[in-house]
Amino acid sequence: MKDRLEFPKAILPQVVEDYFHDQNEKLGLVPEYMRLTCLATIGTLIGNKHVIEVNGGWQERPNLWFAIVGNAGVKKTPSVKAAIRPLEELDQELDRVYRSDMLDYNRKTKKEKESSDKPIPKQFIVDD
Repeated sequence: MKDRLEFPKAILPQVVEDYFHDQNEKLGLVPEYMRLTCLATIGTLIGNKHVIEVNGGWQERPNLWFAIVGNAGVKKTPSVKAAIRPLEELDQELDRVYRSDMLDYNRKTKKEKESSDKPIPKQFIVDD
């Protein structure tokens, strides 16, 4: 019997697996922790809008629960942070675009503003 289950690697795109492998090689981070973080993130992106109807009308919404368990010093936190780093970088780019769009919007006259939409900030990660 195996000591642990193997994560089914075919679930994630190859580019994601390549990134996790690179982080493992360079920093010694744990691919399983990064994969689990990735799945948890994808699960939150699904949200409650999607419903599966089963058994003649019973509806189920996606509900994923994850826990990363490991002894102190096994790089749980750095692995989780590495897994969400690409989203943080996308958020930084979205923020740059929003700020630039707002500068352009604020330079418009009142009449020009009435005929255009005010930029809306976008982001992937929300935290406190």
